[in-house]
Amino acid sequence: MATTVSLSEEAYRALKSVQHPGQSFSDAVLAITAAQRRRALDFAGRWHGSRREMDAIFLRVATDRRRSRA
Repeated sequence: MATTVSLSEEAYRALKSVQHPGQSFSDAVLAITAAQRRRALDFAGRWHGSRREMDAIFLRVATDRRRSRA
């Protein structure tokens, strides 16, 4: 699927300057944003709150999921 994106002249020049020969704009954008994309597993084990807080969050998520299916 392709989507049309409008860029300012400045943004176009910036993207063009980092684009490698033979690389599409899509591939250039993906390369630039690769560091920003993270998998959910990258956050595994990072909860610093209490067990009670975590349980409350999971309960809220489960409740919201049930409500959205109803």
